[in-house]
Amino acid sequence: MPTHDPVESGRPRDKDEAIRALDVAAEALHFNLGSIEEWAEREGVDAVRVARRGGNVVGCWAVQKMGIFFGGRSIPVGAVRCVGVAAEHRSTGVGKAMMDECVLEAARDGLPLLALYPATQVVYRKSGYEQAGAHVVYKVPLHALQPVDRSLSLRAMEEMDHAAMAALYRRHAEQHNGPLDRGEWMWRRVFDPPSWSSKRSLIVIERDGALEGYAAWSNVPGASLFDHTIEFYDWLAMTPAAVRRLFAYCVDHSSTNAFVQFRAGPVNPLLGLLREQKQQVVDRMDWMLRIVNVPAALTARGYAAGLSAELHFDVRDQFITSNSGKFVLSVSDGAGRVNSGGDGSLSIDIRGLASLYTGHYSPFELRTMGLLDGNDATLATARDVFAGTRPWMPDMF
Repeated sequence: MPTHDPVESGRPRDKDEAIRALDVAAEALHFNLGSIEEWAEREGVDAVRVARRGGNVVGCWAVQKMGIFFGGRSIPVGAVRCVGVAAEHRSTGVGKAMMDECVLEAARDGLPLLALYPATQVVYRKSGYEQAGAHVVYKVPLHALQPVDRSLSLRAMEEMDHAAMAALYRRHAEQHNGPLDRGEWMWRRVFDPPSWSSKRSLIVIERDGALEGYAAWSNVPGASLFDHTIEFYDWLAMTPAAVRRLFAYCVDHSSTNAFVQFRAGPVNPLLGLLREQKQQVVDRMDWMLRIVNVPAALTARGYAAGLSAELHFDVRDQFITSNSGKFVLSVSDGAGRVNSGGDGSLSIDIRGLASLYTGHYSPFELRTMGLLDGNDATLATARDVFAGTRPWMPDMF
């Protein structure tokens, strides 16, 4: 039987302890890995954190530091992953202790935001996280990919294409809310997948030598030899011609494949170009955000260039007391400025602020959920301030 001794959380003492922690996470998350040692090398021991009870490793999490785009700006974020608790120590406070320490470390490091994909929302909500954006997986029969166009050139990706692909992705990400500002760690997952993943093909789509799209994909076996699915792990098409060229590429594999599966947002132009609505949603997970530093997060975000507005927040954060209190957000020329004080006319929980910040829920929806309160005029101003594309993220982490 596990004891209820206090939980000690922090950096691993050495690589061996980091590997033991990742082994706990792999078992908890049902990861099918070829090698824990390879996973530790790819993750980076410095990113791994350990929970101990009675000197024994009982939990794990990791934080990869990168950026996330809102309002056209990249904001520092900690991507929380590999969260797992040993089965015999679950429901004993280990998960809550781990996530509290994760938030406190982010605050000490000056990170304004944390983001994660939840296996369970209950634990994360206790630490101040809330739903903040979507990750949707669609499946489309290949016969529905119309119209097609083969006018753009398409070829296998080469190492020299990496920089152009990253630049194309960044241009796309700046135009949306929620995509990660990928660093070396995230791009390595595209260009150099781990040994235990399925074999991938990588292609680029060009017009006169300039990239307009790319894709990384593999085959997922189906019920029969000719019923496979093309799964895009990463893809981007920046023009209508690039989308139609991607359609054509998939159709050219229809002798052995019946479907294409890809990650996108709740609303996506690829779906809008389909001749008929034949897509199916086969998976959806809403990722969660934690506002670690309210003034820093509100200041770092971009806003509509022509908007001039002011919001008076009264924030409740039971865990990070410096986030609690009254703040005035003044928005003009696409930028925000935060000062203490104000009349607190928009009363909001730290979880509600996460969803408002990204635009995942409108202020009126958050009021219905009990995560904020204010009159209709104040909520209408908040809706305008945080307007933008529906937040979504193509990456899982």
